[in-house]
Amino acid sequence: MNMRKLRQLFVLVLVPLTLALGVAPEASAAPLSCRTIPKFVERFLENHIRSRELTPELERRTADVFIRSFDPSQSALLESEVEMLRAKLVGTFDEIEAGDCSALGMTHNMFVERHGEIAVQVAEIVGAEDYAIDPEVELLLDAKKRGYPKTIEERDLLLRKLVHFQMSNYISSATTMEEAKELLANRYDRRARRLKELETVDLLSSFLDAFASSLDPHSNYFSADVYEDFRIQMSLSLTGIGVALSEQDGFAVVER
Repeated sequence: MNMRKLRQLFVLVLVPLTLALGVAPEASAAPLSCRTIPKFVERFLENHIRSRELTPELERRTADVFIRSFDPSQSALLESEVEMLRAKLVGTFDEIEAGDCSALGMTHNMFVERHGEIAVQVAEIVGAEDYAIDPEVELLLDAKKRGYPKTIEERDLLLRKLVHFQMSNYISSATTMEEAKELLANRYDRRARRLKELETVDLLSSFLDAFASSLDPHSNYFSADVYEDFRIQMSLSLTGIGVALSEQDGFAVVER
């Protein structure tokens, strides 16, 4: 692909994102709160090329994307817990219209508690005196194909497999066993602390981004800080194009 065609493709991929970011100047001027979310949702739907109304299917996709944003590896919650959260989040747009974002807070609290427990579990696993990487462990890396664990036993087994896999990655990069143990334990601890310290505005931003991503793979919601970082990065990377593309569900996606 020559440079001209690549630039054209980049422009086509970026256009829906630009629309999503730029269609609501009066909405974006207001501070993001539970009561302003409907204004952003309305602007997304008004300007989207295909999705023009809030359907039950769009609500379901938003719930799934929002849940996965807290647990990309689908290893924190049981399938039954995810189904309960999904049922609560589907239809939460009606509650948000009334200024009630409790479903978002409940989702966040569940993951804060669970990721805190996971951090302790990982520290205990790698901190055991007899810990060693099990070379016989088999792990299906595609979380969507793997699905959510159905029982606590399945969840604990999956976590152990993930730990073995992540430890082996550290060791393969010439990290010592003791260093790898410390790195992995700290990694899970930082994740738990970051989630616990998540501010309300960031939680609302995450939900809006889940909604935007549910429209199509190219749409996102950026908070003011994230958008400024994105603008700076893009202005620096456009020299020599500097864009990495991938394919997702038949769409070209700008990865970085």
